[in-house]
Amino acid sequence: LVDAIRGKDGEVVNLTLLRDGNLATLAVKRSVVRIEPASALLLPDGVGYLRVDSFSEKTAPAARAALASLAGKVQSLIVDLRHNPGGSFDDCIATASLLLPEGSPVVKVVGRDGPQVLTTKGEPLLATLPLAVLMDEETSSGAEVLAAALAEGRKAHLVGGRTRGKGSVQLIEELGNGYAMKFTRSLLESPAGVRIDGVGLRPDIEVAFDGKATEAMFLLRDEGARLAQDAPLRTAHGLLRARSAP
Repeated sequence: LVDAIRGKDGEVVNLTLLRDGNLATLAVKRSVVRIEPASALLLPDGVGYLRVDSFSEKTAPAARAALASLAGKVQSLIVDLRHNPGGSFDDCIATASLLLPEGSPVVKVVGRDGPQVLTTKGEPLLATLPLAVLMDEETSSGAEVLAAALAEGRKAHLVGGRTRGKGSVQLIEELGNGYAMKFTRSLLESPAGVRIDGVGLRPDIEVAFDGKATEAMFLLRDEGARLAQDAPLRTAHGLLRARSAP
C-alpha cells in the first residue's frame, strides 16, 4: 500500500475510499513527510521535555541535540515514550547512553547461551536530574527497554499506561519452498531481571488517556496548550515540580 501511494513531491495520487458502504475518490498531493525522531520543549518551572518517537540511526543524534538545547535551563526532565514502537535495537542502546551514566546496564538479553547484559557507552547529558517517563499501550519493544532502564538506573517515575509487552528478539528465515519461518531467538528483561515480554511495564502513576488524543498532543508546540490538554504530561510535570521544590 505504501509503495502504491509513494511518488514524487508535488504529484497527485487518487485514493479510493470505502466509507459507510460508499466509494469516494480523493485526490491528494504528495509531499515530503519529515519525521522528527526526537524533539524537546522547555516547560514551565524548569522542567524539560524530550519526545523520542522511535529508534533509528537518526534518533541518538537528534536526542543529543534536543538534550543539549535544554542544558542549563532545566532542573528536571520528562522523557516521552508514548506511541514509540521501538525500532533499531543498537540505536535504542545509543539513545539510552545519553540518559544513563557510562557503563550502566540497559537490558538483559536472555538466549539459549545464557543472559547477556548490554551497557551504555559514552558521556550522557542531563544524567543527574530528577526524571519521569511517559508511556502507554503503544510503548513497545526498545521503548519498553529504555523505560525500564531509566526506572531502575535513574529512579525515574513511570507515568501513563501499561506498555505493550513486546520483549523478544525475533528472526525470519526464508525457506526454499517460498515460505518463511519466524522464531524467537531471545527474550528481553530489565537490568534487574524483570520480564517484559507478554507482561509489559506497569506505571507507578496510572493516567488514562485516549490514544488518538495523544497523537494530536504531539502536534502542539505551545507549552501551555500541551500542559492544559495532555493529562499524563501534566501529571509528570506536577510530580517533578513538587520534587524540585525547596
